[in-house]
Amino acid sequence: MHKESSSQAKYVLTVCLTLVFCVISFCFWLPEHIGKKAEVVFNPLMHKIKVAEKADDTAVTEDLIQYINSDQFADNSETDALNEEDLASHFEIIHDDFISSADKILKSRFRLPDLKTDPSRDASFVVSEGLKDVVNFWTHIFGVYNKDHMVFYNGDYVGIVYSVLDFSDLADGVKGASSVKRKMVKQERRRLVKILKKLAKRFKEAKKRSTDQKVTISLSKLNKEEKRIAKLLMKESDHIRLTEKGLIKGFSYRKGFSHRIKEAIKVSGKYMDEMKRIFRERGLPDELTVIPFIESAFNLSAYSHAGAAGVWQFIAPTGKRYLKIDKYADERYDPILATYASATHLTNEFELLGTWPLTINAYNAGPGRLQKAVKKLKTTDIATIIKKYSGGGYGFDSRNYYPEFLAILDVYENQEYYFNDIELLEPEEYVYLALPSPMNVKELSRLAGIDIQDLAEMNLALKPAVLQGSTELPKGYLLKLEPKSKENVLLAMQELFDEVRYASHHVVSHGDTLRRVARRYEVSVKKLAVYNQMLPGEKLKPGSIVRLPSRGNDVELTLKKGGSELILPDKLQTPVF
Repeated sequence: MHKESSSQAKYVLTVCLTLVFCVISFCFWLPEHIGKKAEVVFNPLMHKIKVAEKADDTAVTEDLIQYINSDQFADNSETDALNEEDLASHFEIIHDDFISSADKILKSRFRLPDLKTDPSRDASFVVSEGLKDVVNFWTHIFGVYNKDHMVFYNGDYVGIVYSVLDFSDLADGVKGASSVKRKMVKQERRRLVKILKKLAKRFKEAKKRSTDQKVTISLSKLNKEEKRIAKLLMKESDHIRLTEKGLIKGFSYRKGFSHRIKEAIKVSGKYMDEMKRIFRERGLPDELTVIPFIESAFNLSAYSHAGAAGVWQFIAPTGKRYLKIDKYADERYDPILATYASATHLTNEFELLGTWPLTINAYNAGPGRLQKAVKKLKTTDIATIIKKYSGGGYGFDSRNYYPEFLAILDVYENQEYYFNDIELLEPEEYVYLALPSPMNVKELSRLAGIDIQDLAEMNLALKPAVLQGSTELPKGYLLKLEPKSKENVLLAMQELFDEVRYASHHVVSHGDTLRRVARRYEVSVKKLAVYNQMLPGEKLKPGSIVRLPSRGNDVELTLKKGGSELILPDKLQTPVF
């Protein structure tokens, strides 16, 4: 009996010790298990994605598998079944959604109006007889004459070319070359002015004797050069001033521009295919894309004395109608966004004016002046307007703008004829991504393994403060990237986005204000001030802490009945893109 009691006691003791051990083990296991699960909520990127500086597709896929397995799904059975092919497909969906959101922004921002006039109408751009001499002048300026040529012409009608000096034998850099060139120009100017004064006297005498408006003079006692110039002047006597004052005042000279146009065509190779696509997509003649050659010679950083910027040379008031010009960026410097803007702008002008010659001329002179010209001369013929209209503000540049367009179009379309050794830059490949939240571009480039200078060259619109990291880009900003960089950037964006989304506090940096902090974390200033028991305008001390309301740390975790499964809020179970 004693032995039997002793045996029962040992059994009870063993059971009790086993139960105690299980309870203790469970007590240690449960908090740790909950803690690990909680990390998913409190810091979804605890298993942070390491974005390689030059990650290949395999590395991206592995990172994505790890990321989605650890953070994106509550049901592990679902992620266990995912393979690399599934993940690649899933990532493509993220890409498509993210890129399509940028496309939607572009379409929304650059909507085209309902047109009453067909924009493909009157788009042949044929050089009329009345403009042939003027267009020929600009064709030579853009495609033949370069910095080694000085062209002397009549500023009232550039179809009258007096002479051309060729300095090509005087190499730049040779001692005394500049001095010789200046002396030659001075001598030629004196020679031509002397001829013009002589002919002006003949015209004055002839006008006294003539009853006809068409003034002619006798060519007797004139040398060969004087006869040549006299014939040019008489041919265009109906729209130039044949007085001595008029001829001398209209006397002009300039260097050729073909060397600049050749370089501009090289640069245009990077953007022209896409620019033409944008115009064709909107039903516009793609010939209009040569306008930047006239406006800026495709100088990407061009800025005029009138405040016009970028290759399309939008002045600020016009640019702000279509583009963002603020402390973050000046989109006039983005060749692609500015092309969307110019397509919309030209469409609006065409709807107003009805013909492309008038619309193109209005790009320089403004639609109001062209409307006045049409009303005054009772014609829409651009050749007649160029020769006869003399309204305020319609000067040399405005009169010659459409002929310049026709000339540069000819040079561009026949670039191999004018520049047989030209080699264009490779077309730019790019993709726009819309930022999911305010972001620091310098930090983004670091996380994505992209050199900040490369990012700056792709995003010419960005202001220095943004590139330096002192100013964050706002949510929805269209960031332009090389396609090969988008995977890394998407992952880096995810990391930065989650850091903002789940942050419980902000450490104040120099220059931070409550408004700036509120904008970064997308919280109202009032709510942030109340939460921190501060005034909205109160100054923040660097190093101090600003607590953030309704962040990730405020999310409650719940357990299913029985305490066997942790439940995450729905908003944490799906990809953010």
